[in-house]
Amino acid sequence: MTPENLLTLELSEILSNLQIQHQVEGIAILHNAYENQNHSIESKFFRSQHFSVIIVTKGKLNLNINLFKYELAENDLIIIPPSAIKQFSFQNKVEYFALLFTPQYLFDSGFFQKQLQLFSFFDSEACTKLSLSGKDAHFAISSIELIQDKLKHSENTKTQQSIIVLLFQAIILHLISFTETEEKQIKSIYQKDLVYRFLTLLPKSFKENREVHFYAEKLNVNPKYLTQILRKKTGKSARDFITEMVVMEAKVLLDHPKNTIGNIAEQLNFSDQFHFSHFFKKYTGHSPLQYRHQEN
Repeated sequence: MTPENLLTLELSEILSNLQIQHQVEGIAILHNAYENQNHSIESKFFRSQHFSVIIVTKGKLNLNINLFKYELAENDLIIIPPSAIKQFSFQNKVEYFALLFTPQYLFDSGFFQKQLQLFSFFDSEACTKLSLSGKDAHFAISSIELIQDKLKHSENTKTQQSIIVLLFQAIILHLISFTETEEKQIKSIYQKDLVYRFLTLLPKSFKENREVHFYAEKLNVNPKYLTQILRKKTGKSARDFITEMVVMEAKVLLDHPKNTIGNIAEQLNFSDQFHFSHFFKKYTGHSPLQYRHQEN
């Protein structure tokens, strides 16, 4: 397994950890998967190689996704892209459904290739969060339950797989209808919003570029102005965001014991292991080894 692969959790690994039988490659349903189990994933930063469509049916679910904070309440739905760094916090009595599927499954479903221009939220680093009406939430949940029922079928025949694909297509098409109006409104605001553009650029560039002037140049503003706007709207400077992103990625890497400290320093573009360790301890209060032992 390469260091790059160690950054992520495969869908099959997640299902195996949760003791869920994997009937069809590339797609799965979770329903209160952590209700009666040890929340080993809670509060930890991690990556996965699949899309997640999560809808809350009761209680609240708090998420951190690439430095964005989200709180999902009843009938809230969120679409999380692959490779986003995630952190979950499960509140008491939270109930939810999660539809998980890989980019390959999305592609293989066929109709996606003809509807590509409608799926901007599937080709983005950012999440899409929606507050559904009771009717729309009921449809989404019912459709997910139908897929869940088919995935539990003991005979994984071509007919069963075809039914699952059709149900999956129905959900995706409804996600488009849920987002069409709201997405147009969001885009008209966000495309001109400096904070949004910075936080979209950051996950793509932070490993190679940790200097504020790089982001300011990319966004066609001067560094001082970028920091002023970020502080005004978020309470954090550009430097704060960059540092948090690097620390969060370092923690993801440290959670995989096969990653050596030197290898992590190299992946994060530090000049050597010493400078990485100094940086990490400065912003977390622990050395990389102390953090790793504490987590273990």
